[in-house]
Amino acid sequence: MNNVEDFDPNKDPYEDIKKHSNIVRSLSICIQALQTAIQHHNFLCQSDTVDKDDYEEGSFMYEGELSRLVKIYKEEEKLGYTHIPLKELLVPPFDELIDMDL
Repeated sequence: MNNVEDFDPNKDPYEDIKKHSNIVRSLSICIQALQTAIQHHNFLCQSDTVDKDDYEEGSFMYEGELSRLVKIYKEEEKLGYTHIPLKELLVPPFDELIDMDL
């Protein structure tokens, strides 16, 4: 709502906050899960039986998706919709994504 003309008395004034809250909750869960998945992927791929190309493809996919989610989370954080600061959500070595311009 930017001005009085945009006001709709039938619209829930907290609708946007609820929407963003649900988005942020899902983002934080996905970010945490991807960090764990990447760590497990790296651990499992230490075996000599793992194809190097498969490992790199999987790592690229996981890390690219994590970067994309972190970028969205940063945008939500700037808007004030996050409850967990990104610096607390990311664990090393993924915490370097905080300072990256994604």
